[in-house]
Amino acid sequence: KVVYIPYCVDWRFFSKPVKNIKRTLVVSAGVDDSRDYATLLAAVKDLPIEVVIASRPENVHGLIIPKNVTVKFIDGYVKMRTLFKRARLVVVPLKEIYRSAGQRVVLEAAAAGCPLVVSAVSGMTTAYDFKHNKHLWYVAPGNPLALRRRIMYALNHPRQTRALGRSAASWVRRHYTTRHLAK
Repeated sequence: KVVYIPYCVDWRFFSKPVKNIKRTLVVSAGVDDSRDYATLLAAVKDLPIEVVIASRPENVHGLIIPKNVTVKFIDGYVKMRTLFKRARLVVVPLKEIYRSAGQRVVLEAAAAGCPLVVSAVSGMTTAYDFKHNKHLWYVAPGNPLALRRRIMYALNHPRQTRALGRSAASWVRRHYTTRHLAK
């Protein structure tokens, strides 16, 4: 018998408030080869917001990094939680690779209350019950124009974007915490 056990998140840790932080960034994170940073970089080029990619430099090797983008390695969960708390939006650009990818970042960012834009790849859409326009926004993978439009929509509709982040946080709290895994 095979039992599917979804990845879960330490809700209490990632939802913990961080004092004196404003949400001013677009954040992306992930170090595996499933990330599509080329699409993200094309989408955010010249946007009027600072973008931080938390990854290793080799993950963006050979790509042109726009002036509004910083790539840095984030060492440790406390620093990652702080980065999530600074995010107006978290973008998880993924390649369709037919295995799980990006799930930990989505759950951690959602637990931190971040609104999310995620590539609609099967490793994400089939693994969790997140609903487009209710918990997060899905975009077609590999489409920088669609990603750019969704990022701009999120930035131009802050009330709706914050509500989406709260909805994702609530969903993760009710379904995908380490407490659920332990049951």
